[in-house]
Amino acid sequence: SQAERSRVEDIYQERQRQRRLKEERLKEEKLNREKAGQRESDSAPQSSPEKTSTDNTSKPQQPQDIPSSNPPVEEFPNIPKPQTASFSIKIQPESDFSHQDTAISAMAINTNGKTVATGCAHGSINLWNYKNKRNFHILKGHESTVTHIVFSPDNQLLFSGSEDGSIRLWNMSDGSSIRSFMAHDGGVTAFEICFPRKIVITSGIDGVVRVWDLRGSKLLREILHHEAPIPNIALNPTGEIAVCGVEDGSIRFCHTLRGGIVKWFTAHSKSVQALIFSQDGQTFASGSANGEVGLWQFPSGDRRQTCQSAQSGITALTFCHQGRLLCGTDNQGRLMVWDVASGALLDTVLAHSPGNMNLITVADDTLLSAGADGCIRQWRLQVPS
Repeated sequence: SQAERSRVEDIYQERQRQRRLKEERLKEEKLNREKAGQRESDSAPQSSPEKTSTDNTSKPQQPQDIPSSNPPVEEFPNIPKPQTASFSIKIQPESDFSHQDTAISAMAINTNGKTVATGCAHGSINLWNYKNKRNFHILKGHESTVTHIVFSPDNQLLFSGSEDGSIRLWNMSDGSSIRSFMAHDGGVTAFEICFPRKIVITSGIDGVVRVWDLRGSKLLREILHHEAPIPNIALNPTGEIAVCGVEDGSIRFCHTLRGGIVKWFTAHSKSVQALIFSQDGQTFASGSANGEVGLWQFPSGDRRQTCQSAQSGITALTFCHQGRLLCGTDNQGRLMVWDVASGALLDTVLAHSPGNMNLITVADDTLLSAGADGCIRQWRLQVPS
């Protein structure tokens, strides 16, 4: 209904306002710390010229959760600029699913491409027949917005996370809830599953990243504690490294098996809102709350390319065309496509009304988008003849 969509939009705007206030507060605290440090430096006795050459070599300031033996990568070193692409792409609309009345907060498609699952702001999960684009079942159990959905490789199970702090496991044969467990205080922002290693990695508003046993939902270890929320995580193909996007704009590589931070660096000037690995696992992309999009080499963390910025905050990213193209959405309802090699923005279309958007790759040239307007739309990437 219009009232429901209005309520969801109000909630979204309030979260954005709270995030901006927190960013301003953190920035102010940082400036105060820098001023205090400068005053201490000014009041300290002057060192001799001989000592100046050695004693003034400053070490990078270490966040509390970073071991001193692993200093951060230099912020924004030699940023490559977007170039002009040697080809063009057009985003073409194809078809719409049956419209639903509530905002869509999460989306996934199973491995055989027959079923699409969408999470809603009120906590339910809708199951759709991809071929005829119609809703055939609703899963109910979460008490708040569904934030992430994952199908098992055999399509027998569905996993979902929510702002109610829980992870739920569903039986796809009859739609029943098998079990659930509380993963985070304040809500689950994202989760990834490594099925070969039988572990679930979750991130939360509480700034913690946890590893759970997939079979019994037992907590195995906590691999990251941070003062800021962790909006997103992405798991490398082997399941050993969780790439964590933090609200302060940093990216941290955490080891899922033994715990601890392997590497960290400042990636963006605002919160990291989207992360995605390429199929070969050698590149991952990140998108920020102010529209910045970066491409990074894995496992080095070196910046591969800087994409032409979007006009608003990035909400989702996905690779297609064998990793040659990167597609994304922003919170103003736009769908975009970039050339990975050059970073050039190739095409942009208005796909949905403003608000949170979701995006998944269905085939190498086919995308599904979903948004706060309750619509699911299919798009095709077309190379002009």
